[in-house]
Amino acid sequence: MISQVQRSAVSVSSNIAYGLARVSSNDQAHFYAYACLMELLCQLTLRLDIDYMKENAYDSLSLTIDKVAVRFNALQKPAINKVLRQCFPA
Repeated sequence: MISQVQRSAVSVSSNIAYGLARVSSNDQAHFYAYACLMELLCQLTLRLDIDYMKENAYDSLSLTIDKVAVRFNALQKPAINKVLRQCFPA
Protein backbone atom coordinates (compact mmCIF):
# COMPACT_ATOMS: atom_id res chain seq x y z
CA MET A 1 0.00 0.00 0.00
CA ILE A 2 2.91 2.37 0.64
CA SER A 3 4.09 2.03 -2.94
CA GLN A 4 0.57 2.78 -4.23
CA VAL A 5 0.43 5.98 -2.18
CA GLN A 6 3.87 6.97 -3.46
CA ARG A 7 2.88 6.29 -7.08
CA SER A 8 -0.31 8.32 -6.69
CA ALA A 9 1.57 11.27 -5.23
CA VAL A 10 4.11 11.17 -8.06
CA SER A 11 1.32 10.87 -10.65
CA VAL A 12 -0.31 14.06 -9.39
CA SER A 13 2.80 16.17 -9.92
CA SER A 14 3.72 14.41 -13.17
CA ASN A 15 0.29 15.04 -14.67
CA ILE A 16 0.38 18.69 -13.59
CA ALA A 17 3.73 19.13 -15.32
CA TYR A 18 2.48 17.30 -18.40
CA GLY A 19 -0.72 19.36 -18.53
CA LEU A 20 1.06 22.67 -18.11
CA ALA A 21 3.47 21.79 -20.92
CA ARG A 22 0.60 21.25 -23.36
CA VAL A 23 -0.59 24.09 -25.54
CA SER A 24 -4.08 22.86 -26.32
CA SER A 25 -6.93 23.54 -23.91
CA ASN A 26 -8.49 20.28 -25.09
CA ASP A 27 -5.84 18.30 -23.26
CA GLN A 28 -7.16 16.25 -20.42
CA ALA A 29 -3.94 16.05 -18.37
CA HIS A 30 -5.20 18.30 -15.62
CA PHE A 31 -8.25 16.06 -15.23
CA TYR A 32 -5.97 13.04 -14.88
CA ALA A 33 -3.93 14.89 -12.28
CA TYR A 34 -7.11 15.64 -10.32
CA ALA A 35 -8.14 11.99 -10.57
CA CYS A 36 -4.72 10.97 -9.22
CA LEU A 37 -5.18 13.40 -6.35
CA MET A 38 -8.52 11.81 -5.50
CA GLU A 39 -6.93 8.35 -5.77
CA LEU A 40 -4.29 9.47 -3.27
CA LEU A 41 -6.99 10.69 -0.87
CA CYS A 42 -8.81 7.37 -1.23
CA GLN A 43 -5.67 5.39 -0.45
CA LEU A 44 -4.93 7.55 2.58
CA THR A 45 -8.50 7.06 3.79
CA LEU A 46 -8.08 3.30 3.46
CA ARG A 47 -4.82 3.49 5.42
CA LEU A 48 -6.64 5.37 8.18
CA ASP A 49 -9.52 2.89 8.19
CA ILE A 50 -7.22 -0.10 8.66
CA ASP A 51 -5.11 1.66 11.28
CA TYR A 52 -2.00 2.05 9.09
CA MET A 53 -2.05 5.81 9.67
CA LYS A 54 -2.63 8.07 12.62
CA GLU A 55 -5.62 10.38 12.46
CA ASN A 56 -3.59 13.57 12.92
CA ALA A 57 -1.35 12.62 9.98
CA TYR A 58 -4.43 11.88 7.87
CA ASP A 59 -6.03 15.19 8.83
CA SER A 60 -2.91 17.10 7.85
CA LEU A 61 -2.58 15.34 4.48
CA SER A 62 -6.30 15.59 3.79
CA LEU A 63 -6.18 19.35 4.38
CA THR A 64 -3.25 19.67 1.98
CA ILE A 65 -5.11 17.62 -0.63
CA ASP A 66 -8.16 19.87 -0.21
CA LYS A 67 -6.00 22.95 -0.83
CA VAL A 68 -4.48 21.40 -3.95
CA ALA A 69 -7.96 20.40 -5.18
CA VAL A 70 -9.12 24.02 -4.89
CA ARG A 71 -6.14 25.08 -7.01
CA PHE A 72 -6.96 22.39 -9.58
CA ASN A 73 -10.48 23.76 -9.86
CA ALA A 74 -9.06 27.23 -10.49
CA LEU A 75 -6.84 25.81 -13.26
CA GLN A 76 -9.64 23.79 -14.81
CA LYS A 77 -12.28 26.53 -15.04
CA PRO A 78 -10.61 28.53 -17.86
CA ALA A 79 -9.96 25.37 -19.89
CA ILE A 80 -13.49 24.10 -19.37
CA ASN A 81 -14.98 27.48 -20.26
CA LYS A 82 -12.90 27.65 -23.46
CA VAL A 83 -14.05 24.20 -24.55
CA LEU A 84 -17.68 25.09 -23.76
CA ARG A 85 -17.42 28.30 -25.80
CA GLN A 86 -16.03 26.29 -28.72
CA CYS A 87 -18.78 23.68 -28.47
CA PHE A 88 -21.63 26.08 -27.76
CA PRO A 89 -20.90 29.46 -29.34
CA ALA A 90 -23.23 32.24 -28.27
